[in-house]
Amino acid sequence: MARVDLLRLMLPPARNFKSSPVRCAWRTPQGVWHSATFQDLSLAAASCRPRRIEACPHPADVSMAEIELPPLPARRLRAAVLGAVELMALASPEKLAVGFGPRSGKGTLAVAWMNADALSACLRELRQHGLPAHAMLPPPAFLPNPEDASSPEHTASAMLIDGWALVRTGVATGILHPVPMGSMNPVQAEARLRPLLPESLPLRWLPFDDAFDPGLGQAPAPWSGTGWSWTLPMGKSPAHGMDHPWLRPAIGWAAATAAVCLLGLNLHASRVAAQGQALTRQMAAQVKAAFPEVSVVLNPLQQARQLRDARKTGGVVVESADFAALVRASAGLLPRAQGQVQSLDFRDGQLHIRWREGAMLSADEIKALQAQAQALGLAVQFEDGGLRMQAASGIRSDKAAPPARAAASGAAP
Repeated sequence: MARVDLLRLMLPPARNFKSSPVRCAWRTPQGVWHSATFQDLSLAAASCRPRRIEACPHPADVSMAEIELPPLPARRLRAAVLGAVELMALASPEKLAVGFGPRSGKGTLAVAWMNADALSACLRELRQHGLPAHAMLPPPAFLPNPEDASSPEHTASAMLIDGWALVRTGVATGILHPVPMGSMNPVQAEARLRPLLPESLPLRWLPFDDAFDPGLGQAPAPWSGTGWSWTLPMGKSPAHGMDHPWLRPAIGWAAATAAVCLLGLNLHASRVAAQGQALTRQMAAQVKAAFPEVSVVLNPLQQARQLRDARKTGGVVVESADFAALVRASAGLLPRAQGQVQSLDFRDGQLHIRWREGAMLSADEIKALQAQAQALGLAVQFEDGGLRMQAASGIRSDKAAPPARAAASGAAP
């Protein structure tokens, strides 16, 4: 078994794939090309040990055309190609393996298509015989590149095989055309191909010879084409799976690691959420303890700040006639009475404030005080030597509250 760099296979028709001979060409490490025909794939696999395998379907199984498209982004180009192929093919694009080349400066590109099931069957047979294909090329791709330095200038490589004419017209373009059995000579075939060729492009016909001998000076070899840049899509072919046997276990371990990480993140998130809920309940309890008048706590921090600021400014509306509420309200209502209050007396829901001797409020201060008190839900009544403050409802508590008395010397409540 010889070691070769590249093995190229011209596959037989798909309808009798297993019983037809296989045409092969291979390149040795020294760069010399050889060709032969084997009775089956097993003999081809036993003849050489290639580093790379390229195959092309039989011309009867693949179709080629050249279409014209406007400049399109890559994500829309394939959709446009499939739409054009749908008008020419006998099957829907979903059942075809469609490959296409780059768009030329003239706005044209080469496209080839083949039945996807037939292509998968060919790739499966190659793999089973130990010949996993790395690329599936259109048949003209194996012909010499017209733009190679070894090719005559401005000529296209052509070959006649099994009633088909193969022509490579450029780096990534070619023609597949059926030729009747009575026209299997280069002159008649060229006459049929001339309408499909670019203007004034001559053909260089290459004979297919199983006994090709590079020592006869025939250059380049018939199957030595280079520079072809596109292939038929192979999908999830078995050969690709053989190239990377480590890929499936790696994907499995990566998925398992991701699942463990997600589980850990979910547990941590649930723990943090439980701690946040406990902290919120604790803050709500503290707010209710500090401000008993609050019945519902929705945002503990915000409500605590608002209630604190309201207490500082005396802006809390008094709804209950208790001692603490009335004292807080009086502190906001009497900012100018600093040093003028002699005593406080709380009885029956009323707070009595006594001035020091000689202290009194002006008429304007009295009106302003009454207006502010009404806004806070308080009723203020002036009497000799002081004033009496109570809730505006005037409702005395059902239970008699014990008198509370506070004396202040030189300071307001």
